[in-house]
Amino acid sequence: MAGAQPGERIAYARGLLAASIHAAWLAEHPDAQKLSALQEATWRAGAKSHVYLVQRRLKPGAFEYLAERSRGANPATRGLNNGVRI
Repeated sequence: MAGAQPGERIAYARGLLAASIHAAWLAEHPDAQKLSALQEATWRAGAKSHVYLVQRRLKPGAFEYLAERSRGANPATRGLNNGVRI
């Protein structure tokens, strides 16, 4: 989201994010850490009102997770996501 304009939406995940993270950790998949970091960074950006987090149902049991850049976001705070690009 570092380069996103206010109001721009970016899809950062598809499927069932929490279930995917859990399954990756159980399987000791190499992407487990990346999935967790992505979820944490997007949640943190949402908690700080830098983005609005929404999900759209694609089909039963599958979602598209979207982050929309806040229209009031301060450009000086872009990229404050611990190095995880979203």
